[in-house]
Amino acid sequence: LDGRPKVEVTSLFSIPLCMRDYDVDVEDLEKECVRRSTLDPGRVISNSGGWQSNNILADDNFFSEFSLEIEKQANSFAKEIELCQKVKLSNLWININGYKDLNTRHTHTNCLISGVFYVKVPDESSKIRFFHPSFHLMMREWRNTLKFNNYTSSIWDINPQKGRLLLFPSWLEHEVSANLSQENRISISFNIVGENH
Repeated sequence: LDGRPKVEVTSLFSIPLCMRDYDVDVEDLEKECVRRSTLDPGRVISNSGGWQSNNILADDNFFSEFSLEIEKQANSFAKEIELCQKVKLSNLWININGYKDLNTRHTHTNCLISGVFYVKVPDESSKIRFFHPSFHLMMREWRNTLKFNNYTSSIWDINPQKGRLLLFPSWLEHEVSANLSQENRISISFNIVGENH
């Protein structure tokens, strides 16, 4: 046995996720999100409770600088994972979740990359949970796994943090757990498409 080559474990399929933390003042961004919630009746898509704005286009005056930064990071992410095309921001929307409000499991259609930027995070209760594409099979076959890691986990939780940006493939299922704080949790979600979309 000593003469045999070492066994090497590798990943066949990987799911990329980009996380960047900004140390910036988001007070004006927070005020604008709250202001818009008084003007827009909002919509219900994945949100259970809370308020979600209607789509805000990338050329919105207030969000123009924010949109440019998102596009910059999305293009770096696309280049890093060799998505092989330039990308642009398609739309964004504001989420304000009060006590026990949440977002149910969903994906984003007709786009390449999706993401979220956390504006106000009163605590870390509203985790974003990502589901492995083979979640149901893994739960059936590997349900007794004792140690969870990049290879064996069927779910992955990430704590929200003020100023944190997350980018991920739009096809990756995700949900947001209930806000257990008495204060509102505010985030901005968005979709990224190919430049020629």
